[in-house]
Amino acid sequence: MAGAAYPLQPRGGVLLRRLIRTPALHFLAVGGLLFMLAALWSASEPVPARLAEPLVLRAADVQALADQWQRQTRLPLPPGALKAIVARHIEEELLYREARRLGLHHLDTAVRLRLLEKMEFLAAEGGVESLPPAQAAERAFELGLDREDPVVRRTLVEKMKLLAGHPRDEAPPTEARLRAFHAAEAQRWPRPARIRFSQVFLSPPLHGDHLESNAATFARAIEGPRGEVRDAIKGGDAFPFATGLTDTDMTRIGQRFGSDFAAALVGLAADKWHGPIRSSYGLHFVWVEAIVPAGTQPFESVRTQVEHAFREDRAQHRLAEVLRTLRRLHGVRVEMPAETTDPLLSKAMDSE
Repeated sequence: MAGAAYPLQPRGGVLLRRLIRTPALHFLAVGGLLFMLAALWSASEPVPARLAEPLVLRAADVQALADQWQRQTRLPLPPGALKAIVARHIEEELLYREARRLGLHHLDTAVRLRLLEKMEFLAAEGGVESLPPAQAAERAFELGLDREDPVVRRTLVEKMKLLAGHPRDEAPPTEARLRAFHAAEAQRWPRPARIRFSQVFLSPPLHGDHLESNAATFARAIEGPRGEVRDAIKGGDAFPFATGLTDTDMTRIGQRFGSDFAAALVGLAADKWHGPIRSSYGLHFVWVEAIVPAGTQPFESVRTQVEHAFREDRAQHRLAEVLRTLRRLHGVRVEMPAETTDPLLSKAMDSE
């Protein structure tokens, strides 16, 4: 995959090693680290046909992943889950290998400190010789202690995800592109339906066994134009909230009155009494003034969220491209356990 499809080719190995050994770099923030590393990579360098070490998951490895998931969840493995578990493991392993190949394990202070702790423990147990911190860290890498540590692996994988998704030589999105993205992904910014209504409330504790019959009597009393029932509205029982709600979205109505009450309001005709409608408080007669249907929030009101989502989508797209290329460069092979019955874990997991 040429060009931007694989932007993670190291350039200037001597320079990179010198930078790695510079103590000041160990205290760079993630943003500075990404900027520095991105400057060292070139998409123009030739991509190797295949990296030396293939990624092979033996049947025992796959079974171990399944067993680990079941131990952690204490649930039987559902159909299709094993494919997702294996795919996630492959992704993390590819990113970890690439992070190590690019030297990120040398540049992360937290990683080095954790490995120094492991070396100190091993030295105290007599497993390795005691070394100064700088040499101990290098020796830990040589021994592959980082490969066996889940915290170190997770740290490097997350840094690699940030790095793979980091924009390189990409112009900021234009206003027009953000608007087009907002329109194409309208379902991400829903605007709930809104309603304006007045209500008459009948309290179950006050009416007791006569609640239903009193509601029927009240229904007959409020028939007719709204102007003739203002006194009837005042004659309702006291309610914890206002008797009239203006331009309130259905989500808040559901939170305040209950989801069944909110659902009952959808589609009601305006300028007309409706009821009784039951809520979590009691019975209501509702006069609907207007209902604004659900839609999409205007671009101007969610512009910041739109830009954030756009950038996140682009980062995920870049990460997916890098992962596809890493699969090709490493060559991924998965051996299925003989006893597996998962129909979705197939040769599609392999990448030659």
